[in-house]
Amino acid sequence: MWLWPGAANASRVTTSTASIPSKSSIRTSADPSIATAPASISAKGQGYVVLETAEHARARGVRPIGRLSGAANACDAYHPTASSPDGLGPYLVMQQAVQDAGLTPDDIDYINAHGTGTPNNDLTEGLAAMRLFGDRVPPIASVKAYTGHTTSAAGSIEAIIALPAIEHQFLPINLHFRDPHSGAQFPAPH
Repeated sequence: MWLWPGAANASRVTTSTASIPSKSSIRTSADPSIATAPASISAKGQGYVVLETAEHARARGVRPIGRLSGAANACDAYHPTASSPDGLGPYLVMQQAVQDAGLTPDDIDYINAHGTGTPNNDLTEGLAAMRLFGDRVPPIASVKAYTGHTTSAAGSIEAIIALPAIEHQFLPINLHFRDPHSGAQFPAPH
């Protein structure tokens, strides 16, 4: 299963150890040093994902590549553009999405992070994952270092990349990752 903060999808995925990024690899910005990353890289883009019932897909003769089995939306209202330092907002959305899907944290194999590459976002997503998963944080990756932050298109573009990754059983690497944030150290992969 994978978890996508902001909108969660729980599609079964098996990963091989060779393709799993380090659990401390929450750093995703094009700037390889988290200490100096001022902000995410803005970009333009578009993409769409067709959401339809299984019955409708069968009637059209198409094979779905994923299943949205849980979703959530949360805002900690800490700041207009920043998460609270304790990661409350990301934690709430991950917790609620897992619960909405009827899953437990142990069912999740991969987190596709929002991953803007800013110190605040990377830290708060890491802290939220540690709070929800304890010492069993699944691999975390983000593709924004490849695509930039495409604002309203970001979720669709990430799904377009993440769904084939799950289908073909690989995890995208965190481009330019070097230094994990000192406030979010994950245990070794399980």
